[in-house]
Order: sequence, then structure tokens, then C-alpha cells
Amino acid sequence: MSVCMSVDIDQPGYPLSFPGNTPLEFLFERVHPFLDCIMRPLLTTAAVAEHLSVSLSTVLRLIDNQELDVVRIGRAVRVPEEALERYVDAHTQYSRWMEGTS
Repeated sequence: MSVCMSVDIDQPGYPLSFPGNTPLEFLFERVHPFLDCIMRPLLTTAAVAEHLSVSLSTVLRLIDNQELDVVRIGRAVRVPEEALERYVDAHTQYSRWMEGTS
């Protein structure tokens, strides 16, 4: 589930004048919480391979098997940091001794 949401600047509470703030400061105050949704870090396949300590061909196989989400920009392939975190979380195996701890 995405935490991103849309903002309607025409709703009450968004004044047309900017008392005490410049328009840019006002906009940044309203948009800042949503910047992480817009500007997600994208990793190269080489960076993903290094992070996982696997070969580049392993990362490409994960992508071909649709086990790892990617963003394609022209011919470039990038992996959103969030997708890598999801993959690692889904494939993390804990020892049995940890099941009884809280």
C-alpha cells in the first residue's frame, strides 16, 4: 500500500495570500511530506548486485522472473530502493530460536 496521497490546494486552508511566507516557502511546507513519494531513490542493477552480494546476472534473472520490481527509463533499468527492501523482507529467513523472542 502506498503512503502517497494527492493534495487539493483549492480546498479551504490554502490561502491565496502568503502571510509571513514567500510562495515558495508556503509550497514547500505543503509539499515536503510528499517528496519521498515523488523522489524515490532508484538503484542501478550493479548497485543492487553489490548490496545483495550477488552477481549482476543474478539480479538480471530476478528482474526477468519478475521477482524484483523495476523502473525502465528508455533502455535503462533501475530498481526502486523500496522494491529492493520489499524483496529482502520477503526473502528474509529467521532462525527458529528467534520465533520465541519478542
